Amino acid sequence: MIISNSTPLINFSAIRRPDILHRLFGKIHIPPAVENELFVKGKHYPAMNCRASRHILLCQLQPKNEAEEILRELNEISAEDGKNRASPATTQT
Repeated sequence: MIISNSTPLINFSAIRRPDILHRLFGKIHIPPAVENELFVKGKHYPAMNCRASRHILLCQLQPKNEAEEILRELNEISAEDGKNRASPATTQT
């Protein structure tokens, strides 16, 4: 699956060649934020030419919860560090 941001769609539409993207990649998926940028906020963009394309499809992305992932990684590091730090060795004098 090819997921695109707005830049290639705008640029290939500007030269009136969005067909090149279709030839290279087939169907191109765009998340709602890209659709909003192209067709709502960016009404002046030439990407309006590609809106009717059957090859540009809206998709819903599931964002990865970065904070949760970082916490999981930190917990793994902490657990690994705890294994490496055995109880302090006692020294006899």
